[in-house]
Amino acid sequence: MRLLSGPDDRRAAMAGTVALVVVAVVYPIIADETTRPLAMYVLPPLITASLGGWRPTALIGTIGMALAVGTSLLGPLDAPSLIARWAVVLAGTVMGAIGAAIREAQSHRLAALDETVALRGAFERALAPAPISPPGFLAVSRYQPAESRLHLGGDFVEGVALDDGRLAVIIGDVCGHGPREAALGAALRAGWKSLALAGSDDPVEWASSLERSFFRDGRIEEYATVCTGWFDREQGLMRLVTLGHPPPIVLDGEPKEVPLKPSPPLGLGFEGPIIATDRPWHGEPVLFYSDGLIENPRRGDRSDRWGVEGLLRWLAALRDASDLPRIADALLTESATTRERDDDVAVLLVAGDDRLRRPPGDRPTP
Repeated sequence: MRLLSGPDDRRAAMAGTVALVVVAVVYPIIADETTRPLAMYVLPPLITASLGGWRPTALIGTIGMALAVGTSLLGPLDAPSLIARWAVVLAGTVMGAIGAAIREAQSHRLAALDETVALRGAFERALAPAPISPPGFLAVSRYQPAESRLHLGGDFVEGVALDDGRLAVIIGDVCGHGPREAALGAALRAGWKSLALAGSDDPVEWASSLERSFFRDGRIEEYATVCTGWFDREQGLMRLVTLGHPPPIVLDGEPKEVPLKPSPPLGLGFEGPIIATDRPWHGEPVLFYSDGLIENPRRGDRSDRWGVEGLLRWLAALRDASDLPRIADALLTESATTRERDDDVAVLLVAGDDRLRRPPGDRPTP
């Protein structure tokens, strides 16, 4: 291991060396008039400790101690006085080295924390990336994990443009929240995206393939609820399947749930048919959400949960259902400020772009 392991250590050693030279020159000049101030030799290692790690501090301190011993032996001090002065220099060097070592360890921990935060951000983006909206659509997603340390959760959401212009979407919720569930959620999202872009346009096949690929061999103990499907502007149609997941809500006039034929969640070994539901859709906003939005309890009253009816009332009170980003932000703000974070929350809003509120002067070109 190199004694001076980095540029900070080298700069600190250089500064300590300069300080040693200055002290070694000044000390003999003032020694007689100031009763042998050997404590001056504490300054170089302390300066070094303030700039670098414990290694250069120990090096400069050792040299300083040797100079203090050498110069003091030439003077008239008795043994107790010498020992007292050497003790001061030695104690200052040791304390400086200890302080530098503590600061160095803290710097390493902060660097590791920064790396963890960066990895957490990358994982969050993998769980809830910004949906890709094809022409004619707008899709907006938001994500709020329940896990308080790494902020990783098992909810996942995605939206991709298919080759024929349709918008395919998925929202899912792995049972539990934490790194293990987050890893499975990211894998499910990536697997679904590959299926959706591989050419199959059948949401039933997407869901069945996820069941076979991830859960059929029994290696994964968790289960996951999923709602997935596509929106087609030309046909005026949406086709969706839900597997243990809350059905989406249409925000057109009075908010109402889309009546879907449910199937059990992925990972429970369901052998029966998964049934897709076709519903007319002409661009009206549709809200997908994970159950943390309606099941997290109110702060101070754990018996008070929003529930589907509470969410429908909140949505019915909206003055403008065409501003999707504002609705998504407001939903997560409401959840974060009034509810406990027992479960992750993910939301996805989809609409045709001709049904959205546009800023004044922003109109489509004829």
